[in-house]
Amino acid sequence: MVLSNNDGCLIARSDEAKVLGFAMGDPCHLTQVKLTLHGVQVFSSNDALYGGISRRVMETLRAFTPDVEIYSIDEGFLNLAGFERRGLTE
Repeated sequence: MVLSNNDGCLIARSDEAKVLGFAMGDPCHLTQVKLTLHGVQVFSSNDALYGGISRRVMETLRAFTPDVEIYSIDEGFLNLAGFERRGLTE
């Protein structure tokens, strides 16, 4: 799992961690016993690295269309109107 800024909350969980009942946003300090009991690997986030990668990905998306709506640090929507003739939307 990956922790939020300052390692406060669980923000990214593997399928295995979800099966164990860890929820998005669980406070890390309240899950310590369960994390240890199940041998769950926990990692601090690297916001500077992740933000840099996100910016590069969004720039790459803009190479396809200038109409990109950034939804979050790791999600965006592209308007691919006009690509129908190229067979890319089917």
